[in-house]
Amino acid sequence: MGPTSCLRTVSGRVALLLFVRGGRLLTDGGDTRISPVRVVRAVARLAVMNADALSTTPAAQAALETLRSAAGADSRMERHCLRQFAIAERLAGDRKFDRELVLCACWLHDLGLYTDSRDPYVTEGARLAARVLEPFGWPPERLQRCMDACEQHHAPRSRMAMGLEVELVGDQTSSMSPQGS
Repeated sequence: MGPTSCLRTVSGRVALLLFVRGGRLLTDGGDTRISPVRVVRAVARLAVMNADALSTTPAAQAALETLRSAAGADSRMERHCLRQFAIAERLAGDRKFDRELVLCACWLHDLGLYTDSRDPYVTEGARLAARVLEPFGWPPERLQRCMDACEQHHAPRSRMAMGLEVELVGDQTSSMSPQGS
């Protein structure tokens, strides 16, 4: 059974985690075909992922609660954000990155969809991220990087110059949608 067949046999939630674009997983080294054995292992790993367990810091807990206040607990949006974080971690590979910042940005990046604003939702999401995270005393550069990750997550080109965290949050979202969660 090839990867395309696996895509049909795995739930849509997991398929989005594993098959980001056209039956291929985006990795640091380029596109990689996924074997059925790896699909089963990844399904098992996703089953144990828990938003509350991941959110171990006060800032991450506040970001998750803000998402839940807007979209609901265990909503499609929460699952979308959870998948986004899982993919960001995978894409980071062995590179060091600010895990808390990426997790908070994943929880908050689409919050602008839940506001009445004339600004693009990504801009509003960045503002909301600042409001949620400022009370935790993050240095201005770190807070700005999280805001950039939220605002730039649909940028058509690499944002690596803005920081690895910005790139990781934006790297996979163009092919992921909370509507299909």
